[in-house]
Amino acid sequence: MQIPFIAVSTDLNTQKEKVFDSGSMYHAIRASVAIPTVLTPLKSGESLYVDGGVTNPVPADKVKRTKGDILVVSNVNAFKPYVSPLKKQEKRESNQYTKRLEEMMSKISKVIPGSSSAKKKLGFFDLLNDSLDLLQDRLTSELLKQYKPGLSVEVSRRACSTFEFYRAKEIIEAGRQAFEEALKASNLLSESEQ
Repeated sequence: MQIPFIAVSTDLNTQKEKVFDSGSMYHAIRASVAIPTVLTPLKSGESLYVDGGVTNPVPADKVKRTKGDILVVSNVNAFKPYVSPLKKQEKRESNQYTKRLEEMMSKISKVIPGSSSAKKKLGFFDLLNDSLDLLQDRLTSELLKQYKPGLSVEVSRRACSTFEFYRAKEIIEAGRQAFEEALKASNLLSESEQ
């Protein structure tokens, strides 16, 4: 490609990181996005590739640096509250829907014994995903300490769950806002540019 591109994956058979910097773009991306429990691994020869985040959630060490550049890292597993960038009307509609759903569940719990709205129990995949999130969070913290990016864009891990691909537009907007906030909070812009 004209702009250098790499995709990072993890080979489960060798338990090593694999950096795709040439060859099929499709295979590189497919291997890199094979999130355990969500997408099947990519089999290639003797290798079985899954998401690179398993071994390196923030592959800052793979960036070819030049003097005077600014390393920008996007951490999509930040442990911070999430505020949806939805418009007020969409929020209002969402709140009305949630209220109606809660009212309906309350009525059902009065009619059907044992159906009260107790705390949600973690299922097997929820437990596995939450555990992987915690592991990636710790790895990410250590990598950010080690590579000290010029700009760290923090997107809350609570922005969406693993299976909510349909919320792409909202999450892209959340990422854009997180970038703007990080840029304003940094000293990368002079006062006149802010």
